[in-house]
Amino acid sequence: MKGDNKMSANLRKMLDEVINVGNLMDKNGIGARQLTKDMTTGVMLLGNMSSFILYMLASTNKVTDEQAKFFKTCFNMELTPDDTVELMKDLKMNKVDYVLPVIPSMILFVLADNKLKGRKVEDVNFSDMLYDVMVALGNGFLECDGATEMMRSRMEDYLDKLRKYIDRTLK
Repeated sequence: MKGDNKMSANLRKMLDEVINVGNLMDKNGIGARQLTKDMTTGVMLLGNMSSFILYMLASTNKVTDEQAKFFKTCFNMELTPDDTVELMKDLKMNKVDYVLPVIPSMILFVLADNKLKGRKVEDVNFSDMLYDVMVALGNGFLECDGATEMMRSRMEDYLDKLRKYIDRTLK
């Protein structure tokens, strides 16, 4: 990210906090572990958030060194620009008509909010917390070299989709 270590430190803190919430959800039986014993909610979150960035990237089918570094910083994934392009192809994200579905971790966070309604500590809304992380993640990624208007458009459209999902399903 263009020189702003403060931004990346803040983003890293947000990522760590949402992953910790996901792991707490698992411990309380309301996370990914209720669906599969093979994956924690924290791992699901990392995969889902990296899919969001890949979705933004797929609009250009090119990855700069700085974008690959962003991936490593946020998701601890060692991917070269060529590896990232191959991953997008493997996931079929490079297709013009590919649409990223609502990420499973957001579905779990909304379910957790609904289940804990009235019992939330300090009125924490987990789905809004994850949404805020997704906004910060997308904006942080757009600060990398090689960002395009199509990436911004995909980010905004996807975040709008998440917001509508939250508003429609949160009780």
